[in-house]
Amino acid sequence: MTTVDSNKYTVQAGDLWSLSWDGEERGRGVVARVAPTFVIMWPVTTRDEGWFAPAIQIGQHESESLAAWPTRETGVGLHLLDRYLGEGVKARAIPLIESALETDAELPLPVVDELPPDDVEDVSDSMIDKWAAICHQVWPADRDLRLRTDLMAAAGIVPSTLATDLDLSVPEAVAIWKREVALSEEQVAALSTRHAVSPDMVAGDVGAFELFPGLIHPRIKRDVLEIAERYGLDEGHARNRVRDEFALAARSDNGPDGRLQAAIQRLLSQAEHQG
Repeated sequence: MTTVDSNKYTVQAGDLWSLSWDGEERGRGVVARVAPTFVIMWPVTTRDEGWFAPAIQIGQHESESLAAWPTRETGVGLHLLDRYLGEGVKARAIPLIESALETDAELPLPVVDELPPDDVEDVSDSMIDKWAAICHQVWPADRDLRLRTDLMAAAGIVPSTLATDLDLSVPEAVAIWKREVALSEEQVAALSTRHAVSPDMVAGDVGAFELFPGLIHPRIKRDVLEIAERYGLDEGHARNRVRDEFALAARSDNGPDGRLQAAIQRLLSQAEHQG
């Protein structure tokens, strides 16, 4: 297995990553494919956790022998990726492994040579439950309602209208108009009633990462956990805090990445002063 580059944050096929939530490791996996907001992963287990064919041997990490399970690939949100542990499988080997499994051809990596344990069904069920929980660990978990600006503009609504209807300052209304800040369900209901339109015309549910993918990138994982610790929050609420601070951050020449880092540093600094 290759040497770990602790500064590697470009997620690529073949990578071995640890997964965590709330500072607790939830598992390890090899990235098979990368999508904008999630990865397809092969679960990785150790001999002590129990393994059996058709798991494939992928080497060792910190003296532990590891096996990957390409037959049990799972979608995992990028927000769960924590530590890059090195190269698990050569990227070029991934399609070869998948093709070999489909056609019963010889695999390019050795299958684990352990005999199936007596409790193979329990081991299998445990893995399924564990990775189902990982797959269903999503963020944001709350609804993220953003104004349907085009529909509101067509109805003659402008930022000053929002300020009046929702008792907001003009800058707060402009932030909502620009879809930088989410609406509460109460605010959506108020606008719906006031202007006699359906709630669906007022706002739509959108993930924060759709507005800026950096909010779920592994590079901010450590900072999010630090914010969670300093403010006494769980990871989900810490991420919400970062999202809201980023949304309110002033525009700068540094672009979205610069704004995100500024928002994170501002939260960390505020926590120090409060302490």
